[in-house]
Amino acid sequence: MRSAWHVFILAAALIAGGAGVACRSSAANFSDADAAEIRNATRRYVEMDEARNSDLLQLIAEDAVYMPPGIAPLEGRNAVERLFKAHPWEHLSETPQEIDGRGDLAFVRGAWSVTFNGKPSAGSYIEVWQKRTDGWKIIRKVWNTE
Repeated sequence: MRSAWHVFILAAALIAGGAGVACRSSAANFSDADAAEIRNATRRYVEMDEARNSDLLQLIAEDAVYMPPGIAPLEGRNAVERLFKAHPWEHLSETPQEIDGRGDLAFVRGAWSVTFNGKPSAGSYIEVWQKRTDGWKIIRKVWNTE
């Protein structure tokens, strides 16, 4: 299994290598179908979040790390599940602006918005996805607020 540091370095390299490329490059072994699958998974994630459907956790790897602003990283799907169950936000929107990858790893750069405690909030996010035997899974997610 790759260490968090290796995943971060790969994500940084993918971002740097994909700068200025809108949604796709000619990366070996990463197809338009892979990008479409991740884009579709993002849409399902948002729909399930809005419905408070915990099935969205199946899009998140068991060993995922979420890094929300202002708190310590959430390590593992169970930690992410606790955040989801608390659910102090409404009306999540995620708009992928760039999807690219190499082999079994991909990144998504996008914009998000929610209503948090009755107030609108928005920012940017980066996700790292890994293709596993049961499909593409989020393995790292970090976001900021504007």
